[in-house]
Formats: sequence, structure tokens, C-alpha cells
Amino acid sequence: GAGWQAAAFAADAMGLGQHRSLPFSSGFLWLAATGIGDALGVFLGHAILSSYGLYHGTVSQEEFWKDAGIVCTGSILSGSAWQGALDSCIAGDFRFEMGML
Repeated sequence: GAGWQAAAFAADAMGLGQHRSLPFSSGFLWLAATGIGDALGVFLGHAILSSYGLYHGTVSQEEFWKDAGIVCTGSILSGSAWQGALDSCIAGDFRFEMGML
């Protein structure tokens, strides 16, 4: 989440979208930036958690990179899709509290 949020702030600052007041505006470049930011955060977390296994030899370099590719690809897709889904819910006047019921 931290990588996604940092990328979202940066994308808003660069004018790729508008998320300070309703209605929100998320263009393709904004969605791509947040997906990539999410993937970078996930990769950093994966590298930190895998460092123990790499150091002690229980995780190989090949396994590390294979797993990194899988989790980063998933986070790019989910990180990009999240805001589009959220914008649609807000535009449709769906309330978060009701969705939790």
C-alpha cells in the first residue's frame, strides 16, 4: 500500500489525475503509475523478507526472481485496477459502509 500511495501522490502532483476533490479523475498514465508504484513496494517487501532465505541458502536466486515476477505482476494489475473500480463506485454513489454489509 505504501508504494501505491506514494505513486498516487506523485501522479497527482505531476497532473496525471485529480484525487483531491470529487469527482476524481484517473487517466491511463495515473493508473499505470499507481500499478508500478504498488509493484515497487511489493518488490521491496519481497526482497526484505527473502533476504533471510537468500543469506542462509534456503531460497535460490532463481526462486527469488521467479517469485518476484509473480508478485510484482499481480500487484501491477491489482494496483492499476483498484482506483478505476473505486472511481466507478464513487460515481455510482455506492457507499463503502453498505458494501461491507
